[in-house]
Amino acid sequence: MPARRLRRWIPAVLASTMFASAPLLAGAQTCATLTLTLAYGSTDVQTEGQVSMLQEFLGIVPATGYFGPITHAAVVVWQTGHGISPIGIVGPLTRASMRCADAAFAPQASGTSPASIPPPVAPAFMPRSSMRIVSDCALENETPVVTNWSAAAGGFSYLGSDAVQFAPTPIPSDGFHTGVPYYTYGSNFLPATDTYIADTWDSVAVSYSAVRAFTRALCKETGVAVKVLRPDASVANGRVASAPGYVQIVHGIPMFRSMFSVVLPPNWDASAPRGTYPIVAEGFYHTNWLVGAPGASGSDPLLAGLVADSGTGGKPGAIGIYWNGGGALGSYTINPAARAQFGEIIEYVARTYGGDPDRIAMMGQSRGGITALLMASNPDPHEYRVRYVFAAQPEVKLTALVGIYGSAFPAYYDSADWLTGFANAWTPGWTYPSDIGRPELAGLGLAAAVAKIGTGSSDVSSIDAHYAPIAPKMVRALHDAGTTVFFSHSTNDRFMPDGFALEYLDMLRQYAVPFEVQYDVHAGHGWDIALAKAKMSDAIEDLMAGRQPTVQNGKITYRRADRADGSLTAFLPEDDQPPFSVVAPQSTYTALSSVIYFSGVPGTQYRLQLRNQDTGDITAVSGTIGGTWDSVYRWNPNPGTYRYLSLSIKRPGESVWRYLSLRDTPTSDARRVFTAVTAGSPAAQSGTSLSRLLAANLNPVAGHEGITWGITHTTPSVPEGSVDFRLTAVYADKRGVQRELILSNENPSQRVDVDLNAREYSWGLEAVGADYTQPFSCIETQPNGTELDCSDKLWINGRDINERLQIGTYTFRFTYGGATYTRSVAINVPLVRTGSAPMIDSLSPRFGSSGSSVVIRGSNFTSAGNQVWCMSGCTYSPGVIPNAANLPSADGASISYLVPIASPGPYSIAIKNERGESNTATFVVTQ
Repeated sequence: MPARRLRRWIPAVLASTMFASAPLLAGAQTCATLTLTLAYGSTDVQTEGQVSMLQEFLGIVPATGYFGPITHAAVVVWQTGHGISPIGIVGPLTRASMRCADAAFAPQASGTSPASIPPPVAPAFMPRSSMRIVSDCALENETPVVTNWSAAAGGFSYLGSDAVQFAPTPIPSDGFHTGVPYYTYGSNFLPATDTYIADTWDSVAVSYSAVRAFTRALCKETGVAVKVLRPDASVANGRVASAPGYVQIVHGIPMFRSMFSVVLPPNWDASAPRGTYPIVAEGFYHTNWLVGAPGASGSDPLLAGLVADSGTGGKPGAIGIYWNGGGALGSYTINPAARAQFGEIIEYVARTYGGDPDRIAMMGQSRGGITALLMASNPDPHEYRVRYVFAAQPEVKLTALVGIYGSAFPAYYDSADWLTGFANAWTPGWTYPSDIGRPELAGLGLAAAVAKIGTGSSDVSSIDAHYAPIAPKMVRALHDAGTTVFFSHSTNDRFMPDGFALEYLDMLRQYAVPFEVQYDVHAGHGWDIALAKAKMSDAIEDLMAGRQPTVQNGKITYRRADRADGSLTAFLPEDDQPPFSVVAPQSTYTALSSVIYFSGVPGTQYRLQLRNQDTGDITAVSGTIGGTWDSVYRWNPNPGTYRYLSLSIKRPGESVWRYLSLRDTPTSDARRVFTAVTAGSPAAQSGTSLSRLLAANLNPVAGHEGITWGITHTTPSVPEGSVDFRLTAVYADKRGVQRELILSNENPSQRVDVDLNAREYSWGLEAVGADYTQPFSCIETQPNGTELDCSDKLWINGRDINERLQIGTYTFRFTYGGATYTRSVAINVPLVRTGSAPMIDSLSPRFGSSGSSVVIRGSNFTSAGNQVWCMSGCTYSPGVIPNAANLPSADGASISYLVPIASPGPYSIAIKNERGESNTATFVVTQ
């Protein structure tokens, strides 16, 4: 889809007024001291009269005290005239421009960095660029692989490598002792403010064989050998080499109440002075995840790979830091003390290895993204500067999570376990026990206890204002440091509500922090490693050359996760604005907190109808999204299964409602959203088990984990008064590849080739724009002429084995409001699999980078001699894939092979052996 110019997320109807000058009316105030963010829908009651103050300042007569379309348009005009992004929200920049006194901070309205900050310059000393690259992937690592944990001592022991024994540790009679890993309620350790469990040791052990596999895989990927060293290695004792031609990882350094690893480029020079090498840093949970411990996130090879690449081909090189953020079992990075620790680590790396505290790039996903943003903000400030941040799916608001905590985002029940250490912390009315010996926490509820443990303050209301990435002082500090931000965000994220991200981006815009956004729809809580690698590589190149890394300021790129194969493809939402989104519980209990969460452009009105299938009762939900880019409906449902009947929205400036599809879901089939409500309280033993229970049947898009249940506007909307009868089908084509078909007014019929031997197909019907309380009918005609009533199938999806499909044409007729809509699907050319030829049933995964390991599952594979052929897409196709000419299969049903170096894109593969040639399947190379 061709790119189009974005419209800055503002209502189109106001575009004509934005660039006109609007003089203030008679009697208008010459200044206004406002302290709150004001947006469409704000009232005097909510803002202590500040809406009327704003209206009087803008000359709006009468001052009604309600922030409606007139006030919105006037704010847009003011912002346009004062060089502020015209979004119609009165935020910090706009308030500063209206303020009566100049004492308070007034952030710049434009520019990429404050004029007082000079751009970085290339250091006078440049490390050696010519050396022999060692590509021997069999380099031996030092042992033991460090955890700094001793089972005999029951705690920290320098160079210890024991695994932590996960057994309950009784709290002694004299009470809790800070730093001791009490393992309680069969769930988690008890984290403590400022001294977290596992701050200088690692609770996750890693075997030598796992580290060796990690270093060899990284070597094959980058062409540079890797060696892991113990933390006592140094140049002085001869174990850290100068310009060795391979990457050195000094692993598990326990200093500054933290644990971290330093990754040195292959051309690192021991004589290089402080300020020689830029630094690339990541802070994320267990330090051993860097070297391949079980549960590794997949981001860790990225850091070492970036460092390897930085010191080859004549490039100066960069130093990597992998940090546990102050403690793996408690998210220490939201505590201000963590920035002091990070500053000390940076100073140590500068003094010991020649790093440059003024040239830092940070990256991270989830908690790693929070770490990157908060360390970059550095409002204190400490003696370092982060020039560039790649942050993927960070939780930018923390207090606001309390308002949506519950079954719509069940992952937070899981979080309650490890944030407090108590498996029952999720239960309604829970308070921190008084018999643990921690009086500062005793009696606090879940939110206050988490706040106290995470920040040192139990004042929940102050967290977003002072500690979270969205806090004004944090965003202002990013501006002051001249930091540029690349922000990656996904809808249907089980941890990061959509509106939180949109509000954060709005704050970056108001404080003139340069940012670029990758906005993925239906992709859940995860990040695009290939994208992170590309952006971080560019940032490191800039820092090595003494340039400030830049972004295409304000650019937003949209992609949509393909439900069939999980690939991400270009997507442009209607009106070039963030798509409207809803998150709902898939299942809940009457005793749990339940909400329906709406997000999108401020001022958007919404209407949602639900019907309890058990009672027939209809619930009508309506509201308006406010200046926080979201709206929460607090739901107290009765028991039963609720079907979502219709959803419509009206954005600011629009005159008619638009109806949205309820099948725009992140699931891998054609299901519509429903909510199953059970009476009483769940019998879950922990927050982790409850989280799994509430999302047991979610079935997310292939390759995208961490998805929550909901709807995101991805297909064309239907104007009020119109109806579009849609058929959505997911099936396997004649090659066994999963496909999705959507028939609508624009595409009423189609012929498809279906593999009848595939396991199942799914389909669903929907009349978008219909009022289901009015008369309607739905008739399905099968290929044999049988007619069936399909009215009940408008609420659910059908799922069946393909053997029940008939060859021929299926026709669906929907009659409503005096009109009939017909959809037809012709099923033809089935693939009949016969004989003993090999057969491919699935690939796992279906997409990945070059060097990825892929498991092919199917049948009729021989014990040896299997060949993986590239049938299309490769330069040598058709032909045998390199290193895949003589593959074994121990069980005749699975084969493993490594993806060769190839350009990004889809490739069709097949298996050939002495029994014949298989069907084909598609693998997508992502980098």
